[in-house]
Amino acid sequence: MSNFNMETFMLLLSQNAAIRSLVPMGFKAGAPTIRREGSSVLLTVPFARYKTNGNIDNTAVYPVRFTATFKAFTPQEPSAAMKKAIKEEKPIFPGKLIAFSTLPYEPAYADVVFDAPIGKFRHEAVKKYDKEAYRAQIRKLYDAYDKVINAYLEQKEPQLSDQMALKTLLGELVVPAQKAMYQRIDADFSKLYF
Repeated sequence: MSNFNMETFMLLLSQNAAIRSLVPMGFKAGAPTIRREGSSVLLTVPFARYKTNGNIDNTAVYPVRFTATFKAFTPQEPSAAMKKAIKEEKPIFPGKLIAFSTLPYEPAYADVVFDAPIGKFRHEAVKKYDKEAYRAQIRKLYDAYDKVINAYLEQKEPQLSDQMALKTLLGELVVPAQKAMYQRIDADFSKLYF
């Protein structure tokens, strides 16, 4: 049984040496897209700039500028390096970086103005939540990701109820202005979940 954990993935992502060297400060990881490729599960993480101005509900959101694609995994047999990390109680990042894109240099994104805000956070759908309630929704989102990703890692189709939960939470939590960027990054994921 697979036990991929999105909360761990997102937490360790911010500590990942490759990401820290590739993504400048001031950029925030967004909700990943999920893609099956053969027996692999690929997660593409979008990074967008969020610029605060001191006013609540008025953080400027910029278009996704970078994407990092990881092959998700849950090791069945730990390698020697993993055994050492476990013994030293160092968390193991549950993915392998396989691609990184700087979208302003990609021809498909030539029409995007990356230096102009496209929306605000907090958007209408999440204004009803205080900080703790918003975090609870994020945890629900991670749980929904876990169910879908683990089904894929087990070479199964996810339960329709799990896919619907992921769709509902993404629809609520992703800044609406970013949904067009998700469509461009992964049209199949967007069609299914937005």
